[in-house]
Amino acid sequence: MTVSVMRIEPTKPISNHGIRNGDGNEIYFVHDGQGVMYTDFGTLDYKMGDYIFLPKGTTYAIFPSSSSFFVISEIPKSVFMPRHSWL
Repeated sequence: MTVSVMRIEPTKPISNHGIRNGDGNEIYFVHDGQGVMYTDFGTLDYKMGDYIFLPKGTTYAIFPSSSSFFVISEIPKSVFMPRHSWL
């Protein structure tokens, strides 16, 4: 598992064309900020405190509406997602 951090400013979106991680699943924790993430699965609005799960090979682009700070976990193996009632 790899953990990293990323800050994105509204004037500099991470990608206008989309990026894809072919090495593993990613879990984004939104530590600060808000914006929109466009994925293969549709448009996801995000805000502070959200978790975003991106399966391996998902194409996405992030467009922040305010300065956004993420903590990102990359997991090369399968991820077990508990049912909502287990949380």
